[in-house]
Amino acid sequence: MNFKNIKKDKKIIRIIIVEDEKFIRQSQINILKKILERKNILFEIEECEDGIECLYIIYKGIEYGIKYDFIITDETMNFLKGTFMAKILKKLINDNVVYDLKIFMITNHEEEIYRNLEGDIIEKVYAKPITINIVENMLSSTWIKSAYI
Repeated sequence: MNFKNIKKDKKIIRIIIVEDEKFIRQSQINILKKILERKNILFEIEECEDGIECLYIIYKGIEYGIKYDFIITDETMNFLKGTFMAKILKKLINDNVVYDLKIFMITNHEEEIYRNLEGDIIEKVYAKPITINIVENMLSSTWIKSAYI
């Protein structure tokens, strides 16, 4: 990724998909693209296979003044679980820049432990698979609601 070439336009929604299973990741990207294109929303979607890759992208984004609007993450991944990644990201964002990064979790494990994180670390936990209704709910809880919808 070349951060120097990323446009810093505030009207572009920047999303990161963190999912270790390629098929699921591509499915999530396709649903997002379909909805955002239908609403004429400018967007950039980054994809990561694990939480470590996502941390790198956010860190480099901070370095280059790029702000991401939200992350959709899986919980169970190699190297770094989604909840632990979210805790690190919230600390990194709060310590370095002031902006609201929403983190949504899509998981097969819709256990109460993840529900307890809602509102603090994780914006909302959803059960897999991602659907158009889930994406609409995510969009309505971000700045996009006031800017576009």
